[in-house]
Amino acid sequence: MDSNFQFLREGWPEVFQNAQQAEAHGITAPVTSVFYSRLTLELMVNWLYENDGELEAPYDTALSSRMYERTFREILPPSMYKELHIIRKEGNNAVHTGKTSPYKALAMLKYLHRFLGWCARLYSEERPEVPTFEDHFIPAKGTAEKSKAQLERMQQQVEERVEELQKERRRRLQAEEEAARLKAQLEALQAVKSQNKAAGNVLPPLPMSEKETREIFIDVLLREAGWDIDAPNVREYPVEGLPVAVNKTGRGNADYVLWGQNGKPLAVIEAKRTSKEAYQGQHQAELYANCLERMHGQRPIIFFTNGYDNWIWDDTFYSARPISGFLTREELQLLIDRRQSRQDIRTLRPNTEIAGRHYQMEGIQRVMETFAKEADGQLRGGKRSALIVMATGAGKTRTAAAIVELLSKANWVKRVLFLADRSALVKQAKKAFKQHTPHLSAIDLTQEKEETDTRLVFSTYPTMMNRIDGARSGDARLFTPGHFDLIIVDEAHRSVYQKYNAIFEYFDALLLGLTATPKDQADKDTYELFDCEVRNPTFSYDIEEAVRDGYLVPPRGEKVNLGFVRRGIHYNDLSEEEQAEYESTFRDEAGEVPEHIDASAINSWLYNHDTIDKVIDHLMQKGQRVAGGDKMGKSIIFAKNHKHAKLIEQRFDKLYPQYGSKFCRVIDNYDRFAQQLIEDLSDINKYPQIAVSVDMLDTGIDIPELLNLVFFKPVYSRAKYWQMVGRGTRLCPDLFAPGEDKAFFYIFDFCGNLEFFEHNPDGLQTNVPLRLSHRIFQARLQLAQLIKQQDPADTFRQEQLDFCHSAVSALYAQRDHFRIQMKLGEIDPLRDRAQWNKLGNSEIERITDSLGPLIELDDPDEAAKRFDLLMHELYALRISGDEAQEPYLRKIQRLAGQLAGMHNIPAIQKAMPHIQRAQDAAFLQEATLPELESIRKALRGLLHIIPRRERKVYETNFKDQIDGTEAAEVLRGIESMDNYRQRVERYVRENKEHIAIQKLRTNQPITAAELQELERLLFEDDPVAREALEKELGDQPLGAFIRSLVGLDTRAAKEAFADLLHQSQLRADQMTFLNRLIDYLAVNGTIQKRMLMQPPFTDLHDMGIFGIFDDDAERAKIIRIIDAINRNAEAG
Repeated sequence: MDSNFQFLREGWPEVFQNAQQAEAHGITAPVTSVFYSRLTLELMVNWLYENDGELEAPYDTALSSRMYERTFREILPPSMYKELHIIRKEGNNAVHTGKTSPYKALAMLKYLHRFLGWCARLYSEERPEVPTFEDHFIPAKGTAEKSKAQLERMQQQVEERVEELQKERRRRLQAEEEAARLKAQLEALQAVKSQNKAAGNVLPPLPMSEKETREIFIDVLLREAGWDIDAPNVREYPVEGLPVAVNKTGRGNADYVLWGQNGKPLAVIEAKRTSKEAYQGQHQAELYANCLERMHGQRPIIFFTNGYDNWIWDDTFYSARPISGFLTREELQLLIDRRQSRQDIRTLRPNTEIAGRHYQMEGIQRVMETFAKEADGQLRGGKRSALIVMATGAGKTRTAAAIVELLSKANWVKRVLFLADRSALVKQAKKAFKQHTPHLSAIDLTQEKEETDTRLVFSTYPTMMNRIDGARSGDARLFTPGHFDLIIVDEAHRSVYQKYNAIFEYFDALLLGLTATPKDQADKDTYELFDCEVRNPTFSYDIEEAVRDGYLVPPRGEKVNLGFVRRGIHYNDLSEEEQAEYESTFRDEAGEVPEHIDASAINSWLYNHDTIDKVIDHLMQKGQRVAGGDKMGKSIIFAKNHKHAKLIEQRFDKLYPQYGSKFCRVIDNYDRFAQQLIEDLSDINKYPQIAVSVDMLDTGIDIPELLNLVFFKPVYSRAKYWQMVGRGTRLCPDLFAPGEDKAFFYIFDFCGNLEFFEHNPDGLQTNVPLRLSHRIFQARLQLAQLIKQQDPADTFRQEQLDFCHSAVSALYAQRDHFRIQMKLGEIDPLRDRAQWNKLGNSEIERITDSLGPLIELDDPDEAAKRFDLLMHELYALRISGDEAQEPYLRKIQRLAGQLAGMHNIPAIQKAMPHIQRAQDAAFLQEATLPELESIRKALRGLLHIIPRRERKVYETNFKDQIDGTEAAEVLRGIESMDNYRQRVERYVRENKEHIAIQKLRTNQPITAAELQELERLLFEDDPVAREALEKELGDQPLGAFIRSLVGLDTRAAKEAFADLLHQSQLRADQMTFLNRLIDYLAVNGTIQKRMLMQPPFTDLHDMGIFGIFDDDAERAKIIRIIDAINRNAEAG
């Protein structure tokens, strides 16, 4: 044998010939070698697409398109894709630049050998022996480098040949006999593939030297950002002017310098060995930046890296921070240009036509003062994250749009990414932004093709995760780490952090979180993600404040005690006829009938028609109506699952056939036209009036006309609960008639949610479950650590570490994936198997938390993996002597029993001795770890045969009943008011047309005659109360007292301070002070001026108004406004 690729000679002669050419040129003509490696890769990929029916053809036949196609990536071993990606890119580079190196050519040959070996072992009927790659087969002399023109001509010939083969295949398929023959041939190949795949066929990755690894990593990252690393003056660029203490000659060489179109340096990169920390290059990079600035008149952006950990430092504005890769020429130029064009965002006013309410303006100012700071009299970057907590319906999206417009005009932001968790919310957000910022181009990435210059990109989290790796601009990534300047996270909460934090780690962007979850209920992870102290977001405006200010309407809650939903179904409570139906419905195979069916079964697997009817009837009888009472107002019924929702719809149609199946409609993810139904629900002139939703309408929809919410499912998440409540809070003027606005909305709760959150305001804390592969990796690693305490050299322990080492090593070969690129500094040392024997408990925990989420076990058998997890958790319990083993042993017995019941299957017959042992309780109790492990290995591959048992679903029609209703407080801060205040306010509401009350509430001057008439109305029937009141009041005017009871209308208070709020450029703390003053007046009606030097006004500054407003004229203006407000409460 004279070639590493001899195994291809018979089955793939053309592939073999080209692989041999790549091998022959490896040392003497590396450019030609890399070209042939890429060509060989393309030939084999084309063969796969021709012959593997599992592969779906992409939109064109280009190698890059075929490699990025989802089905191609799925059939490859996880560790191999990165290697093929590098072959393709190095091959392209060889053709276009005519440059590479022998060690890179050798690396490409090794990657190619591994891929072709995998193909040969997978697709050959007789599996060939694939020997280990040997360097000595590469001749040290004798072959010459081909010219760039020759290589380009050869590449053109390959492309033409691929096209001819495609045409020939299409012609052959048109012939019926030929098509049948090809079909049979492909089916036979699939059978061979399935058999070989089960036998295992992946060769292990070949290690590379540290020098090779480091250069390939940095080069790949730079190329992904669109840089030509072989261009003049990029590598080892000589600089002058270093301190003599560093170099006596004052000269040095910067590892990489990236240049602008104008010939000036954009960035300098200092690359350290992978064995060193990246920060060890920071000072050296700064010195090179000093030299480049003196030499070229422009200070470059600074990067320092060890190949794994990368840092960016624009030391004219920001502190150094980690970054996942490098920036494009355009992105770097933008950073340089912003040094001059960037404005001080703290001094700019937002567009009040987009977000002009007082709290929106304060929130925007808070964000600006978070992002921008001052040091040594110069504008500097502050924190790069901010979190706005704002009640649903209070205008989070408007506020975000105003922030984007302001940052865009101030040259802080060019491209923005808006992330939401559902396509419907993405579509809604894009629509809102286009309305408020029409001058900024926008796309919905879930529906539209990405474009480089788009200013606003709207996407779901999974779509963006896929696009980061998949979207390309030529050979470069489209979405590089610096592509976006701002990321907006809609409804930021723990599940977002746990699932998709890689997005925020990858992009080097300002981060703005939006959430409606109250600030005292948002989770710790949310605050950490946005760099805020717990319960101290950048800005908060909760639902109670919004209702009090008149920007939202309050809910009126009603607890409805619906029998079966609250207590379940009891046989003894049924009528004789229903008992007979109950017995026939629920009698099991043994003839047993349950005495009771728990409430948790209702609407899970038991659906009772009359229960649903009672809910519908209650809504139709008690819900708010429109059109003079003739039509039910817009309503949402929150259902438990899709079947539950469909039954509600069906029962409604049966009860109210006159509406023709349009009045009540299910809106959930099962209906691909759900978005159109949402739009119809939002239209007051269209049906449906009642939407039945499963999760889809819980968050994000904006329908002011909603009047009734029905909670027909239990909710335990505080975030979801408040999001559901928030569906009804939006204002809706003139809803009932001109001048008759929406004043409140109903919540009819049939499942105890209002009561639950009264007693458990934090809800139930739940974590996003770990993926199965992660849990197995964690269990095996923890098991190895437990065994270590007894015998570090134990063979079984070494097997666990071998498994974990293999799983992490596989990640290294996938290092093209952005999530793995960011963890290479942790992955690379663990490729050394010896390191695993030295791991301590803290290192085990770190590896599990950091790398566990990336682990993908190459085993499609879910049942087998679940059994692996079960067994390894049992092993850990047995080693530690934990008594909680019994449930695990029972499950093993149950699974073994199910397999034993299918003993006629040959594979099960063969494993019967192990199955019988697994059924033996006594054996399991005493079995050693090796004995249990033999059972695991014997049974794991059989468990998929066991048919999955699905719980039977029942529909019944037992008579249900409502056992009573009770009013419930939803917003306790709004509804729990002092009784006396309630009585006075009730009187005021009943007499709201009285001119004196109108004037007192709205800050208009009141006459003595008007006040006397009001006094007569209040006290003519209760002279004792009048005397007591006069004694209590002392010198306080009656008007001021009444104003203190009813407060000052918030709008009137804001109007009094409008000039100050809108015409002056206020700081955020000054806005907060004025808003607190307005809030105080809204509650107390008047204020004594000495209060401005007392809490709550000293909470912001010890000197109160004097500490917040240092301008005498502004202070005097505030005092004049207060005097005028106080005077208007007294008779003139």
